[in-house]
Amino acid sequence: MIRKRWLLQTRDEYTDILVNFRVAPEADRLFREMLQTCRHEGIQVIGLLRMPEGTEFKKLYSSEATQCIDSYLRDLCRQEHTELIDASNWLEDDCFADGHHLLPPGAKRFTLRLWNEVLKKHVETEPSSSLALSRGSRELR
Repeated sequence: MIRKRWLLQTRDEYTDILVNFRVAPEADRLFREMLQTCRHEGIQVIGLLRMPEGTEFKKLYSSEATQCIDSYLRDLCRQEHTELIDASNWLEDDCFADGHHLLPPGAKRFTLRLWNEVLKKHVETEPSSSLALSRGSRELR
């Protein structure tokens, strides 16, 4: 029952924003500035991550907004020579509290998948114990 209430609250808060979504010039500038700073500082950028979203949250986007986001991310990644990691469809609806915030089991599933499919190949050594997600972090190998 509480998840249904959270979904309704999310719908009320985000519908107008997502139906008419456009990439703000300031947001675009900040993304590009962040990537430039990483290059300048020698920080490897593996890619830009599009986080998972539940079915009900995705329904809040108009088709034009979805096209705008997809096009913007593809173009930004191409122009900035980085990968788009599209995790938007990685998880089922029961992994979300409100359609876009992950519950702990969903966060664990997402993190393990991100490690196995994306991050693992970029790490030369195993994660240190200080970076371990849990006592069961041996599963990450």
